[in-house]
Amino acid sequence: MTCREIAEALLARRQKTLDVPTMAKFVQKVREALFFQMKASAVERETTIGLGVHDQTQRFRLSRTLFRP
Repeated sequence: MTCREIAEALLARRQKTLDVPTMAKFVQKVREALFFQMKASAVERETTIGLGVHDQTQRFRLSRTLFRP
């Protein structure tokens, strides 16, 4: 899922909606939380995207080592 998809899923679970500026701040907080979850190896990137590549969207998934199906 992308950062925005994760934020929208969290809001849908709580049945809340946010205005545009507040949603932007919330997506930023989700992005920051994903960074720390990656450091803890709970979340990983689906693909490695190089610096300067702007036409691809970064997607995240739960760690395959911690959360096995």
